[in-house]
Amino acid sequence: DFIIGFFCYGLGFLVWMLILKLYPLSLAFPLAAGLLMIGTQIVGYYLLNEHIQPIQIVGVSSIIIGLSLISLSNVSDV
Repeated sequence: DFIIGFFCYGLGFLVWMLILKLYPLSLAFPLAAGLLMIGTQIVGYYLLNEHIQPIQIVGVSSIIIGLSLISLSNVSDV
């Protein structure tokens, strides 16, 4: 188990290095964090049969709007 975990950790590091060569950290990190939150909601709903409350929909919508604004600001800076 340790070897598999260590391998996955190293692979994750290499993926981040590749992403950071392609995109600035100010874009890559917020996108990764926001998509993690959205993905968690989707997995919870479809795989774990969790109910999504209206306030959670508002929160996910806010994340999507924020990610869109960050993406637009980085595109205009390039």
